[in-house]
Amino acid sequence: MFPSMRRIRQQIPDEEAIEILEKGEDGVLALSSPDDYPYAVPVNYVYDGSAYDNGRLIFHGALTGHRMDCIAHNPKASFCVVGRNTVLPADFSTEYVSVICFGTIRVIDDDAAKRQAAETLGAHFSPDSVGQALDEEIASTWRRLCMYEMVIEHMTGKESKSAMKRRIAAARGE
Repeated sequence: MFPSMRRIRQQIPDEEAIEILEKGEDGVLALSSPDDYPYAVPVNYVYDGSAYDNGRLIFHGALTGHRMDCIAHNPKASFCVVGRNTVLPADFSTEYVSVICFGTIRVIDDDAAKRQAAETLGAHFSPDSVGQALDEEIASTWRRLCMYEMVIEHMTGKESKSAMKRRIAAARGE
């Protein structure tokens, strides 16, 4: 169903891709809008590897709006995270590592699951606020809070040629 990466030598192992997702805080969620235009929006997220085979991405947002219209129109989505990006002006190049995930996105309707997702996201961004402060924040936004998840069906991580050369040289002790 998903095509193989064309530059397979630049593909990073899934473990490294997951590490990038775990450390990341934001990425670009790409959806299909009802008017057939692509819609890509930067969002905060947290990766939850304990759910489903390939994990899931948890997001939050408003209960209504263009994003929600897109999800209702077509739940298939992609999500991109850039783990490192350094411009190399002298080489007319960029050194980067990135991950792209494909999957199905859905609104979390069950209150217990919604609460758990909000706690997971809150703990990721405010680890020092876990407990009463996080409980109060969730309670104060609960009525207007939408939590949604993207179940990852396919994921690929990629590094630039310069990142690949640097990794190989480091492995050789150069």
